[in-house]
Amino acid sequence: MVGLIAAPGGGYQLVGADGGVYAFGDGNFLGSMSGRLARPAVGGTAA
Repeated sequence: MVGLIAAPGGGYQLVGADGGVYAFGDGNFLGSMSGRLARPAVGGTAA
């Protein structure tokens, strides 16, 4: 895991180096780039 993003409602999202996004609690899953990145992800941020 290369990033952790807190959700306002108490959940969170984890970001994997392969581009995968994993949502827990109130963290919304809006898709991921798992297996589609040319280089490993190095972090994540809320948008």
